[in-house]
Amino acid sequence: MRGGGRLAPRFAGVAARAKERRPPLSAAAYLAQSILQPGAFLADGFANAMPANYADRLARAELGHIVAYLLTLERPAPEA
Repeated sequence: MRGGGRLAPRFAGVAARAKERRPPLSAAAYLAQSILQPGAFLADGFANAMPANYADRLARAELGHIVAYLLTLERPAPEA
């Protein structure tokens, strides 16, 4: 598995990547669908390891807050 031993791609820069992943979906729509249906779009080299029950567990507002936060992560953090 690619990813340097990580379970999932890094959050840093996720908003920028989400804009390009599945046109014509917006970054927000892509992120929401990825949370609610984690097997819909898998990043290369990573398994579907997210819980599949977030659609049942998250209120619409909670999902909106998560997506709003992820959209703030436009650029990757500088390498230390």
